[in-house]
Formats: sequence, C-alpha cells, structure tokens
Amino acid sequence: MKQRETSSTRGWIVLLALYLPIALTGCQHVPSFNIAGSFFPDWILCSIGGLLAGPLAHALFVRLKLDREIQPPILVYPCIVLSCTITLWLLLFS
Repeated sequence: MKQRETSSTRGWIVLLALYLPIALTGCQHVPSFNIAGSFFPDWILCSIGGLLAGPLAHALFVRLKLDREIQPPILVYPCIVLSCTITLWLLLFS
C-alpha cells in the first residue's frame, strides 16, 4: 500500500513540474492602459465601447422603424453589445 501512495504522489509532482512553467508564462504582457495614473484593463475599455454601441443600435433601429421587428429584444440587444465588444477587442488588440 505504501508503494502505491508514493507512486501517486510522485505522479502529481511530475505533473505539477510539467505544467507549472506553462502556467507562469501566461501573462508576459499586461493588457492595460494608464489613464490618469490608474491602470485599466483593455477589456474594460472594450466593454464600455460595446455598452455605448447598444443604445446607438437601438436608436438606429427606432429611426429606421425596425425596432418592432426585433424579437426578442431582451436577447438581441445584449448580443449586439457583446459582438461590438468582441469586435473592438479584435480590432484594437490582436
């Protein structure tokens, strides 16, 4: 029984030794902006842009009288915000 526990422990140590360097090299570049002395992550700025695009899309749909055609709006508008956020991230940071 002692041999089995030692082998299992040794396996976990080998697994940790193999995967620890991979985990530590994940963030070589910190994606952030310095705004007024504070560092903001890039995703916050992209999400703000996406959140601003949602009401703009709604205003555009109302102006074009397409707002009645959007069903269900509770799903469509968050998807618009998410797609604008991801598009901003891809355009600016990749």
